[in-house]
Amino acid sequence: MSKTPKTRGFATRAIHQGYDPLTYHGALAPPVFLSSTYAFSRSDTGSDRFAGRAEGYIYSRVGNPTVSVLESRLAALEEGESALTTSSGVGALAAVVWTL
Repeated sequence: MSKTPKTRGFATRAIHQGYDPLTYHGALAPPVFLSSTYAFSRSDTGSDRFAGRAEGYIYSRVGNPTVSVLESRLAALEEGESALTTSSGVGALAAVVWTL
């Protein structure tokens, strides 16, 4: 019987949350994605992602798979619904001010 994310221990969530090795060619540790931009199979896919109509990565400063794993783990450790990371403290402050 597998445990739900909330019943897993802190260390287990810190190490394993938000990452499935089988989706990344069996790599046990999440790979670091260094790409700044991402390719699309069709131009419509890119248009939909930029417009917010489709999920997916478009530009690393907006999000990438490495950051998604980090945000998932932070949310699990804090027992929150989700988490947001920024590249700098100024970015975090700007996000708060824009939200308010």
